[in-house]
Amino acid sequence: AFNRLLKPVGRFNRPAVESGIHDPANDMTLQLQPPSAAFGTHDATLNQWLAQRQLSQAPRLAGLVAAESGWEKAVERVLDSDLAAVCVDKLDAYAGEIENLHKADLTLFETGTTAAPVANGRWPTLASKLHASADMAPLVAGIYVAESLSDAMAMRAELAPHESVVTRTGAWVGRNWIAVTDRE
Repeated sequence: AFNRLLKPVGRFNRPAVESGIHDPANDMTLQLQPPSAAFGTHDATLNQWLAQRQLSQAPRLAGLVAAESGWEKAVERVLDSDLAAVCVDKLDAYAGEIENLHKADLTLFETGTTAAPVANGRWPTLASKLHASADMAPLVAGIYVAESLSDAMAMRAELAPHESVVTRTGAWVGRNWIAVTDRE
């Protein structure tokens, strides 16, 4: 796992800067860690399903991803609940069984695939702000970054229908929509 010190499922990890095990001056210190509730620890059905498949202690996507310093809110805004995805080597091994999982919220993320190189676009991409040991392109393709909401709004007219822009503060803009959240 990218973060070998990530605590087991059900135990909250303090932010990396406060953990005492990372150098706060290092840009990679700001490791993304979703709240423990996002890990499904409250869902007995899901926990049982994971345990039966030896996935209870499988890494979560948050443990494989870090954001460039200053872009944490943007990455968290876009990836949101995907950060709690259970990482598996091959999706095919679970595809037949996942349809039988009811009343649960689960995302499986295949880590056995090779990461594709980040393509240079007309603007900086969210992918360029990520450091990951997994291929994040399918989750962040077509998402650009902007320093401010006014910059993002200026880019809006040039966006294709499948493209969007996210700001450092987490405001997310599409061609005909805008989304903001403040969960702190």
